[in-house]
Amino acid sequence: MRYTAWIKGLLVLFLLVSGTSHASKLELIQLDVGGDSGAAFSGDCRIVSGKKPVKRYRLQGKVPAKYWLPGDAVSCSLQKTKMTQRLDATITRGDVVEIRQVSMPPLRWISITSTGPWGAAKGTSSAARPLWQ
Repeated sequence: MRYTAWIKGLLVLFLLVSGTSHASKLELIQLDVGGDSGAAFSGDCRIVSGKKPVKRYRLQGKVPAKYWLPGDAVSCSLQKTKMTQRLDATITRGDVVEIRQVSMPPLRWISITSTGPWGAAKGTSSAARPLWQ
């Protein structure tokens, strides 16, 4: 009896580690928001995961902030609360920094996208809210 429970536990652990479920195959993309300490921001990210519908996540916080987004690709638009502050956003996949974008005063918005269905990683800073592509 004890031996059977031990084998079942080992089998479950093996299945979790071996990546047999779709969730275990999902890659986490890291979004770091930095800049002037305590700078407040808000925005949203679109997350693409395979052939599933695009998901939209709202973000709000203060620098420094770190988010782990589950998906194949992300596209984020962030707005700083005060135009006089500096804000930067970085997308990292694994140990590789794909893109880093800085918004200096008086620019208020940052758009940043990872490599994905829309092409190579890219970022922009602007005074007005960027339109989704």
